[in-house]
Amino acid sequence: MRRLIVTLAATVVLTAAARPATACSCVGPMGCGADDATVLFVGRILDVWTGPDRVVARFEVERAAKGVYARQIVSIQTGRGGSAACSLDFNLGGRWLIAAHEVGDGSAAAPTLGHDTRLGAGYCGGSFFIRNGDPGPSFRSRSDVGGRIERFGASMSERQWMAGVRVWVETPTGVAETRSDKDGWFLLRDVPLRPARPLHVDVGRNLHVIPVLIAPWTPDVCGQLPIVVQPASMYGPQR
Repeated sequence: MRRLIVTLAATVVLTAAARPATACSCVGPMGCGADDATVLFVGRILDVWTGPDRVVARFEVERAAKGVYARQIVSIQTGRGGSAACSLDFNLGGRWLIAAHEVGDGSAAAPTLGHDTRLGAGYCGGSFFIRNGDPGPSFRSRSDVGGRIERFGASMSERQWMAGVRVWVETPTGVAETRSDKDGWFLLRDVPLRPARPLHVDVGRNLHVIPVLIAPWTPDVCGQLPIVVQPASMYGPQR
């Protein structure tokens, strides 16, 4: 399921661990950047190649959520400039949660690594460094899933938390559902996370919800889900 791009500029929500120490401003789709990633995994850097305009690291995959498998060797490129430019600070031996997208055809290979560079990652896509002693995301099979529902008007200054909204997900054993509280918060208990499936939010015909997935990476990569609600008229005529 592809995520619709918000017509208003909005800051991508990152987990606390994902935020670089220096200034990095991310503008793009609302929600969890990991949902749209081509590959998603926890891995350790084996070697690093630095070119004139990019850095390429070879990772050994420890745990995989999608697109790769455990113990696979995967090359990931990022831009130059480090975290200040929203690029990743790749260093030998570092462990990362990598949410990467296809950025090329692999023809511009890093010569000293011998691996193509068709996958790219950055802070704005949801990748982050895993500190020493932190096991990193586990990509669970079941977990509690929560978030907050916020309604935006014609401008970013027109916003409010939505109470009493029905939120549900269809599971193999039935429907898990709840309603948001007075501050817009909701919590679904012990939800199956495999395979990934859409989260449904009932806001009526006149409002539109940016799509969100419930998936193995949701609890420990996405954190609290930001549910963005906007006027349906912003997305053209409604059928």
